[in-house]
Amino acid sequence: MREQKSRLLWIFINVFVFALILLLTYITPLYADDIMNLKIFGTDIDIQNMGDVIESVKAYYATWGGRATAQFLIQFFLLYDKKLYDIVNAFIYVAMAYVMYQYIEPDRKRNNIMLLFIYLMLWFFMPTFGGEILWLTGSITYLWELLIVIAFGLVYYRACLTEEKERKAISSGLALIAALGMGIAGFLAGLSIEATSCTLMAALFFFAVWSIRRKRRFRIWEITGIIGALAGFCVLMLAPGNFSRYSHVAVEAAERSVLFEYIYRIFRETYYAFYYLTFPTGVCIALTLLAPKTAKRKLLFFPVLAFISVYVMTFSNGFATRIFVTPLVLLTIGIGLAVNSIRTESGGVTQDRKRQKLSFAVIACTLVLVALTQYATGVLRSIQTGETMYKEIGYILQDTSISQGLMP
Repeated sequence: MREQKSRLLWIFINVFVFALILLLTYITPLYADDIMNLKIFGTDIDIQNMGDVIESVKAYYATWGGRATAQFLIQFFLLYDKKLYDIVNAFIYVAMAYVMYQYIEPDRKRNNIMLLFIYLMLWFFMPTFGGEILWLTGSITYLWELLIVIAFGLVYYRACLTEEKERKAISSGLALIAALGMGIAGFLAGLSIEATSCTLMAALFFFAVWSIRRKRRFRIWEITGIIGALAGFCVLMLAPGNFSRYSHVAVEAAERSVLFEYIYRIFRETYYAFYYLTFPTGVCIALTLLAPKTAKRKLLFFPVLAFISVYVMTFSNGFATRIFVTPLVLLTIGIGLAVNSIRTESGGVTQDRKRQKLSFAVIACTLVLVALTQYATGVLRSIQTGETMYKEIGYILQDTSISQGLMP
C-alpha cells in the first residue's frame, strides 16, 4: 500500500509539473530570435520546408556559429504549429529532472522528496526562467542541449559506479550497436553549446584519467563515445562562423589590453557566479563538509565541473547569463549526492532521522507554496498585460517584428 502511494505521488508530481510548464510555454509567444529564425539565415526568405532548414543551418554554421544542432531544432520546430514545441518542451523539462534524479539516486526507483527538491531548485535558482525554459530559441539552445549532454554523461557516471567484477558481458552485436549509438550521442553532445561542451570534455578527461589510474579496461562504447564527443566539440569550436563572428565581437575588446581584458572577464564571471549561484554553492559546500571523509573527493566532482562551466567563458568574447543553467544543474546534483552520503552514514531509521525527514518535507511544502504563488501571479500578469513571463529579467513583448540581434 505504501509503495503504491509512493508511485502515485511520483506520477502526480511529474504530471503536475508537466502541465505547469506546458501552460507557461503555451502563453509564451514567439519573439526576438524566434522571429529571425523564421527565415533562412542571413536572408529575408521564409523557411517553408526541410530543405530550407538545412540551407539555413549551413549558412548559420558558415557565417555565425557552430551550434548546428540547436539551430536545426529551432528552425525545425518553427516549421510547425507552436503547440508541438509546447508539448515537447514540457516533456524535456520533466526529462531533465528525471536524468538529474538518476545521478543522485541511481539505485532507488522513487524518492519523492528528492524529486521535488530538484524541481524546486530548477524553479527558484534558474537565472532567467523564461529565457532558458519557455522561450523557444533559448530553451532549445540551453535546456534541450544540456539534456543531451547530461544524459550522455550519465552512461559514464554509471560506469564509474560499477565494479569491474560486476560488469556484464554483452554479445558482439550489442556491443557494436552500443558503440555506434554512443558515437552518435557523443557527437551530438559535443556539438551542443560552447560552455557545456567544454565542461563535457573536462568530465570525459577526468573519467579517462580515473580509469587509467585504476587500471580499468575501457569498453568499446566508452571509447567511441569519447571519440564522438571530441569530434562534435571540434566541429562546434572550429566552425567558420565562429571566426567571422569573433571579428565583429572583438572590436570593443581590442580597445583594451589583453591582460586587462582577461582580468575583466574573470571578474565578470565571478560577479555573476556570486549573483546566481551563491546559495546553491554554499549549500553544496556545507553538505560536502558534513559528508563522510571517504565520500568527499567524489562529492567535489560536480561542483568542480560547475565552475569549469562558468570560467571557461573567460575565453569567450560573448557572454549570456543563460549559461548558468549548466552550473545550476551540476550543483543541484552535487547537493543531492551530499544529502544521500550523509543519510547513508547515519544508518537506519532513527527518531532523529524521522524528525529530519519531517523537517525537509515541511520546508519542501513551504517552497512549493511560494513557487505556486509566483506561478499564479506570473500567469495572471501575463494574461492581463501581455508581458512575456520571465523570472528575474523581464523581456517585454512588443511588436512581433522585433529584432534584437542574435542570441550569444
